[in-house]
Amino acid sequence: MTIRKIIVLTLASTFFAFAVFGLVQEPKARDAAATSAEAQAAEPTPHHLAIQALAGVWDSEVEFVADPSAPMKSRGVETIRPCGDLWVVGDLEADFMGAPFRGHWVAGFDAKKGKHVGVWVDSMGDFLTTSEGTCEAKCAKIRSEMSMPDPATGLPTKFREIAEQPNADTRTFQMFAVSPEGKETLWMKGTYRRRK
Repeated sequence: MTIRKIIVLTLASTFFAFAVFGLVQEPKARDAAATSAEAQAAEPTPHHLAIQALAGVWDSEVEFVADPSAPMKSRGVETIRPCGDLWVVGDLEADFMGAPFRGHWVAGFDAKKGKHVGVWVDSMGDFLTTSEGTCEAKCAKIRSEMSMPDPATGLPTKFREIAEQPNADTRTFQMFAVSPEGKETLWMKGTYRRRK
């Protein structure tokens, strides 16, 4: 190794050490306003409290109506549990076309975005679906948008969902596929009833 390489490596190591030291020290340098904003963002809002109220066991009845001439029905059980005060985690076990179907989702409210957010995965797709939406009527109605591959074509497709909770023990939803031209087609709908 030449003297020049040794000097370059030594300087690089020194700069790296200072950079790491600077990063380690950065949290101490944060101003009070940033720290206060972070703490405030982690406080549950009325949106979070509405989401937390979903915790429990629900019986589901879902109908896939993308092809109105051959609707398919599915029944299952969804268990929703809190993940702290800001998130809920849902697990759905159902039967679809005579085979077991499993779905897993996480939902919450992103206070910085001012949006309800969620993520969904299931045993039929090898993709992750994310959603963002807004609510009305004290979160008894949430309108969300998402994008995922169309199961028939594999092409990215936009979807819109309307989820409503007319009372503490009933939830309904409708999901619409949205064409590139903006035309909406009802894709599936469902009702969930809380077990007592």
